[in-house]
Amino acid sequence: MADALLAVYKLIWDDFCSWYLEMVKPAYGKSLDQSTYTATISFLDSLLRLLHPFMPFITEEIYQRIRKETDPESITIAPYPQTEVFDREITDRFARARQAIMAIRNFRQEKNLSPKQSIELYIRKNNNEVPDTTFDSIAKKLCNIDKLEYIDRKPENAFPVIVNTTELYIPLDQGVDVEAEIASLENDLKYQKGFLRAIEKKLSNEKFVGNAPAAVVESERKKQRDAQARIRVIEEQLRTLKP
Repeated sequence: MADALLAVYKLIWDDFCSWYLEMVKPAYGKSLDQSTYTATISFLDSLLRLLHPFMPFITEEIYQRIRKETDPESITIAPYPQTEVFDREITDRFARARQAIMAIRNFRQEKNLSPKQSIELYIRKNNNEVPDTTFDSIAKKLCNIDKLEYIDRKPENAFPVIVNTTELYIPLDQGVDVEAEIASLENDLKYQKGFLRAIEKKLSNEKFVGNAPAAVVESERKKQRDAQARIRVIEEQLRTLKP
């Protein structure tokens, strides 16, 4: 149990360091505003108290550097954080935004685009999905996007980055290797078609459909729909890129 808890806390800590601190980092030449600073210290304080049973010396050292005069003298006697209700919807929204941010960063890395080079990004939603702009400002900051726009039709001469069933487009004049992307999309298409065949084979098995829990069957059907949608997206992108 202790190992499992430590793994969870480590994951929380890693997310804090790699995402939260990066999001609140002020722009070059600007200082951190007081409200963001206060929220960050409060969040860090809670994480330290969670980690203290597993990392007593490090957490005590950091705690002493951030504690307020009204806080207990040592983290050892500081109250343990209590369970609170959280907003599941906002965390799910951020999870989706993070997928897009990671995809764009991977795109930059794969195409050797300098982080200092700003890019344009066009987002096409599928299946009549309504754009969620909650974390657009964060995405623009973390991916160095100087223009982000939602569109109804695919733009011409743009490189596709697919996240689930959402299409992200980056103009081709920003240093993209078109031939390499075509090869990558063709490999992904081959994989998705194989995955879809496996799912359809499972769903065509009457014994599986009849005996498996309804939630399991629905999960497989969702995988089928997602694979079909992704295949359509990839095929469309290949038509866009191929002369």
